[in-house]
Parts: sequence; C-alpha cells; structure tokens
Amino acid sequence: MVFHTDTLAGRRFDKIVLLIILASLVTVILDSIDEVHQS
Repeated sequence: MVFHTDTLAGRRFDKIVLLIILASLVTVILDSIDEVHQS
C-alpha cells in the first residue's frame, strides 16, 4: 500500500488494493468452511 498519498489516484489505488485483499481473505475463509466448499 502506498502511504502518505496526497493525490486522488493514490488514494483510489489504496482503496482498490485494500478491497482486493479483503475480498481474497473472505474467499479463503468461506472456502475453508466445509458446507460452503461443497456447494
């Protein structure tokens, strides 16, 4: 992540990267649940 970003593009990039990381984490957590994994 880019810290101390003062530009709109920099802040937007940070938010997009954070959302991708969170989505990946949720996917891994859900996939580790057997009931969800089997469906």
